[in-house]
Amino acid sequence: MDTSTKRLNYDLIGTLAVCPLLAKSVSLLTAVNMALGLLVVLICSVLTVSICRRYIPNNVSLIVILIISVTWVTVLDLLLQAHWFEMSQVLGLYIPLLAMNSFMLYALEKTALYISPLDALKVTLNYGVAIFVIVVFVGGVRELFGQGSLLSDSEVFLGKDYSFLTISESGFSLLLSAPGALIILGLILALFKKLESRSAIKSTRGIAVE
Repeated sequence: MDTSTKRLNYDLIGTLAVCPLLAKSVSLLTAVNMALGLLVVLICSVLTVSICRRYIPNNVSLIVILIISVTWVTVLDLLLQAHWFEMSQVLGLYIPLLAMNSFMLYALEKTALYISPLDALKVTLNYGVAIFVIVVFVGGVRELFGQGSLLSDSEVFLGKDYSFLTISESGFSLLLSAPGALIILGLILALFKKLESRSAIKSTRGIAVE
């Protein structure tokens, strides 16, 4: 698989990975917690698979990957229930569903199984951090323009001492629905593509001048 094809696959899988995270990311803090949960599980799973890659038979690799990802998601879920019950209640079923995230499974199967832990971590972090930023940005935009508020659930996540952070007005309810999340995601992707095409045009012109 050449570099361009691999890049396309990661971009496509990364886009698909963002969509389930946006289902619950209707506010800035919820988006941070959802994206952070994926990032933590991804890091732990990638390192585990890469370290154990020599002992994983090819014919059962996907099953082993699923077991490893489910194990780490379960650990995260239990830790949240034990030490941060409020957040666990808010995120609910969406934390266990992280085990089936398309990007995580793709990264584990195509990257962690074949390269060293450090290299696998570098590759997946590049895309994992990008997914984190996008989810948090979309969650913030949905809360700001959908509810007309910012940090509206600070009391739930951070405690009553932080209730002063809540700023609430009114907004467009469409952005709080699934179509609203996809609209914002589509606009972000369109902006990235526009910037990428402009960069490519400038590079072409620079080569032509030389």
